[in-house]
Amino acid sequence: MEELTKMVKDLQIAQTRRDDGEQARDRRPPAGNRCLWCDVVGHARKDCRDFTESLRANVVYLWSGRVHDSETRRALDLNVGRGGMKRLMEEVATRHAETVHYSASAGIRVGSNEARKMNEAGF
Repeated sequence: MEELTKMVKDLQIAQTRRDDGEQARDRRPPAGNRCLWCDVVGHARKDCRDFTESLRANVVYLWSGRVHDSETRRALDLNVGRGGMKRLMEEVATRHAETVHYSASAGIRVGSNEARKMNEAGF
C-alpha cells in the first residue's frame, strides 16, 4: 500500500511539472514570427523595411547568415525582447553622435562617413 501511495505522489509531481512547462511555453511569443532586427512580432527580419534600409545604407551587412556592423565588422547580438539589433545600432549611433559633437567642439572632424551612413539609415 505504501508503494502505491508513493507512486501516486510521484505521478502528481510529474503532472504538476508538465503543466508548469506547458504554461511557460504558452507565455512565449511565436519564435518564427518575431523580427530579429526591430524585435516586432508580425514579420521576419527578411521582410523588415527598416532592416532593408539599413542594408542599403551600408550600416550593416550580412555574412555567414549573421548581421554585422559595417563600421566595426563585428556580428551583432540578437537582443531579443530588448529592441532587437536595431536598438543596438541606435545606441551605437547615439554614442557616435556624442563623439562627433565632442570632437567638433574641440575642432576635430571625425566620423563624417559613419555619421552619413547612420543618417541615411534613419538613425
